[in-house]
Amino acid sequence: SLVMFVHLMRDDVELVAQRDAVPGNGLFPVEEWSPGELVRDQFALLLPPTLPAGDYKIQVGVYDATTLMRYSLLEPGSGTVVVVQQLDVR
Repeated sequence: SLVMFVHLMRDDVELVAQRDAVPGNGLFPVEEWSPGELVRDQFALLLPPTLPAGDYKIQVGVYDATTLMRYSLLEPGSGTVVVVQQLDVR
């Protein structure tokens, strides 16, 4: 079984918030997808109430639920996360 994760990173080093889940809040696991199927999902992150100012990135990735091994997302050796948003909190 594969699990998707979303991380909010501060200054590329500090994990501020995260959410790991099977797509569709557990109702649409990757094993049920068809090859080439486009799947849209939403992940809500609970942010700390005292979130400090800084530069943040939202990154996503996929890992195996049994081995915890992360998968390359774009091509082999390309990295295990994709940055989907950059934020400047002031």
